[in-house]
Amino acid sequence: MPWKECDRMDERIRFVARLLEGEKMAVLCREFGIARKTGYKIFNRYKEAPIPPTRIGVHMKKLLKWAGVIVGVYVVFVVIFETVYLGYLQPSFEEGGIPMLDIVTKDDAGNLNKRRLARFESSEGHLYVSAHHWTRGWYHELMANPEVSAEIDGVAADYVAVTVEGNEFDRVAAEYPLPFVARFLMGFPPTRDIVRLDPALN
Repeated sequence: MPWKECDRMDERIRFVARLLEGEKMAVLCREFGIARKTGYKIFNRYKEAPIPPTRIGVHMKKLLKWAGVIVGVYVVFVVIFETVYLGYLQPSFEEGGIPMLDIVTKDDAGNLNKRRLARFESSEGHLYVSAHHWTRGWYHELMANPEVSAEIDGVAADYVAVTVEGNEFDRVAAEYPLPFVARFLMGFPPTRDIVRLDPALN
């Protein structure tokens, strides 16, 4: 059937797309109701273009499909890494050269919760912990009830948590930056929060 004027461009796109998918020229020309000479003329015009629009559509769909699969797998990996590996198993990285501590926070109901965290000391000798994950339940509990206890190398002590801001934050963050690999494994979480643990006064 001859192409209608209003549908001519859409018909040409469908015609070329099916050719690119491997269908035969003669069969398509009969189906679309055009001469074979016209069919080759339309197809050659698209092939001579810098990037035929139909190819952009085909490759873009494939690219978006694979991108969606990759993103989905990455999100699942981050969720498992954050909630299961770091949250539930709470591994220690002492053997890898990262000092750790076990901190005990208190929720609104008065329940005590223990969490293993990386610790670091500034050049001034202050003790810090960093909240740099998507899940920061311990951090919110610590901010609501800043009087905590922490165990370092088997020795427990009481501390008062103080949020670090301004120049101190910039200095500590620069002294202990988060490596790209760590941020990738954690799904590039929001800006970190740094807390200083000051020894409690008895």
